[in-house]
Amino acid sequence: MTGACLLLRHDKAGDAIKTLPALRTLREADPNLETHILVSSHNASLFEHEPEVRIHVLPQHWHGLADEVLLTHLGHGGMPTAFSKVINLLCDPSAESDRLLKLFRATEKYSAHFDASLDGEVNRLTLPRNSPAKRDESMNILMLLGGAFDKDLLPLHDVGDKEPVLHDEDAREALTLMGEKDGTWLGFCPFAGLASRTHPIERWEAFLPQATRSPFVEKFFLFGAPGDCKRLEQLRERCYRPEAVQLCFPSSFRTLGAYLLRLDGVVAVDSGPLHLAHALDVRSLGILSGGDYKRWFATLGEGDRLVRRGLLNRFPTSLEMTWAFRRWLPQVTG
Repeated sequence: MTGACLLLRHDKAGDAIKTLPALRTLREADPNLETHILVSSHNASLFEHEPEVRIHVLPQHWHGLADEVLLTHLGHGGMPTAFSKVINLLCDPSAESDRLLKLFRATEKYSAHFDASLDGEVNRLTLPRNSPAKRDESMNILMLLGGAFDKDLLPLHDVGDKEPVLHDEDAREALTLMGEKDGTWLGFCPFAGLASRTHPIERWEAFLPQATRSPFVEKFFLFGAPGDCKRLEQLRERCYRPEAVQLCFPSSFRTLGAYLLRLDGVVAVDSGPLHLAHALDVRSLGILSGGDYKRWFATLGEGDRLVRRGLLNRFPTSLEMTWAFRRWLPQVTG
């Protein structure tokens, strides 16, 4: 297996979390493998402290760059000009993946899906039932890597090795901005990176006054990106105890993990923060809007709960959110 390989992981942070267990299994199978990973600006922080992995970050607006400009940018960052293998770790079709597979030079290229124009240049990887559906995404990624290296990696897989590597600076930031912990703390992550997964804010405006009534919780935290500040301030004003609610804007997605670790529980929509909470074994209430929950939330820890969708709409109503919250909260405070 030894050589230089490039793994394509250029999508959202929540999806990238599922790559960590498979990446570590691959390194265990061949410690001498020179591993490079191409990531997006959204998920780059997750891999910054992974040992023996060389990270290359796509510029934020790379889609509008010409191929030559993009290659020059990555080359200035230290990316090699050629690899023994390039492997697309996205299990679903992607025009972006097709472009990157065509862009990089490699002895062998692998992907589960690719455009017909790449037939003969890219080796097709297969998954059971030719689909990643209803199977844990980390297992899907591990199968893709096993297929590319013609090796069964499943016996080496450690199901518990799923959290990102945090740094001391992450913990210091969380302590500085959240303060010393006293009592029970809850966090809320109401926004997702995709509009299709972000619930109507009116439902959160009706839900949060009920969720922040508990006398057993000393402090609440609302998480988001700096661009969400105005909306989060509006949500805080609706809370039953706004003086007990703090807004938080972690400096990176990885650093968000240090914030979540200081909480007793987190309530989140189908988003990166929810995946991060699961990876860190932080008790969570996931409020989804349909989708393949077996693929993305195959295993739930003690104290975890999922609302898969609403009864009359794919977005749960504020009443359904409140009902699920009241059933979940005793597992956090009790």
